[in-house]
Amino acid sequence: MTWTSDQIIALAPDPESVKAAQSLLNVRKWPNMGANDEGIWGECQGSGKDPYRASIDLSEPAFKCSCPSRKFPCKHGLALFLLYCNQRPLFKTNTPPLWMSDWIKTRDEKKQKKEEKALQIQQPVDEATQAKRDKQREKTEKEREEKVQRGIKELELWLRDLTRRGLVNLQSQSYEFWGNVKKRMNDAQAPGLATIIQEMEGAIVLKENWSNRFMTRLAQVHLLLESYSRIEQFPEEQQSDIRTLIGWTQTKDEVLQNPAVRDRWQVLGQYKEEDEKLMIQRIWFFGQNSKRFALILNFAFGAAKRLIDRSWVTGTELEGELVFYPGNTPLRALAKEMGTPTPFKELKGYLSIRESLDTFKKTLQKNPWIDSFPMILESFHPQRNQEKWFLVDNQNEAVPLHHEFTRQWDLVALSGGEALTVFGEWRFDSFWPLGVWIEQQYWELAPERISS
Repeated sequence: MTWTSDQIIALAPDPESVKAAQSLLNVRKWPNMGANDEGIWGECQGSGKDPYRASIDLSEPAFKCSCPSRKFPCKHGLALFLLYCNQRPLFKTNTPPLWMSDWIKTRDEKKQKKEEKALQIQQPVDEATQAKRDKQREKTEKEREEKVQRGIKELELWLRDLTRRGLVNLQSQSYEFWGNVKKRMNDAQAPGLATIIQEMEGAIVLKENWSNRFMTRLAQVHLLLESYSRIEQFPEEQQSDIRTLIGWTQTKDEVLQNPAVRDRWQVLGQYKEEDEKLMIQRIWFFGQNSKRFALILNFAFGAAKRLIDRSWVTGTELEGELVFYPGNTPLRALAKEMGTPTPFKELKGYLSIRESLDTFKKTLQKNPWIDSFPMILESFHPQRNQEKWFLVDNQNEAVPLHHEFTRQWDLVALSGGEALTVFGEWRFDSFWPLGVWIEQQYWELAPERISS
């Protein structure tokens, strides 16, 4: 793959790391640099006696550095990658130093062990062992089901009290009002319900249209509880949606046993949602042949946040296989086997607002709890009307941009008066752009982080 400076900068953990890396782009700071088909390496002279050793595995890419920074990749890795991108003749193709080859060897061994473990999982287990496992699983699920049912009864009572009191005093409620019921749902092993309560709490702090958003969440949780009470009446795919929303999960190994979808997958956008404890990384894909969207979700807690997956590069496409989680409208997926990324050459989408929203409505009929919906809007113009921004199609119909989106003038600058193809998410009643395709180039617009 041919990397660009923008793609490398997109790998940075924060703007400060980019600024620090740019200060290291003087080649005199790098007395030793080299590269081969596997990776890049270099020594950067710092304030100490010994230079820092930076390594990059080009297959993902992955980074390693001997500096004490906790950021990943650090400023040395970013600077080395930028130098390689912009001044490649300086990197001689030669035998890597031992510290580089040992690191690559260790990574290869870990990959091999992971593949061997996957093969072991696929091997059959003897009947007695399997029967014992099944019995224990049934017992565990039964105990959890009883906890969930008790939690649902408590939540139903809490919701009845809330609706009886009305919406007038909601914005003045204390943290404990919301925190206690969220804790009870987590204790009842129904974390999905705790998440919905958190979203209801989040809706009331909005300045505009908060009551509509709150009532939408209230209706969704009521519909979810009613659906769960008669879950056996639904098709298997819809049962999966309902159970997932309550908080039942499948392991990655279980999901990977499902049939894979092979396609040429375009990486259209990625960003992180974060609070004090949890970071959620969202990566959107689009299959050129299947015309399917796919969403990879990664979760990281505490110190592990810095190890969030950075192997996907927005604006590239990969031949490979994704496995979807079961559901009536499956979007979430896992990567099973992916090839080498290359920049993609075209991006096609809906030519009108009406067509895109009709697709969203049909999806809502199958899954009324969808939080955000991916859309590719082709041949749209950014326009401003008073204080609000819109994307306008050729029929002069407009879609409003999300009130928290702040890169409106970037859209204008990229368009230069021409039509844009924009990828983004439809969120409740507005559109959040995540990337733009124009003049055979893809520009990422995703924020580094979105507060959840």
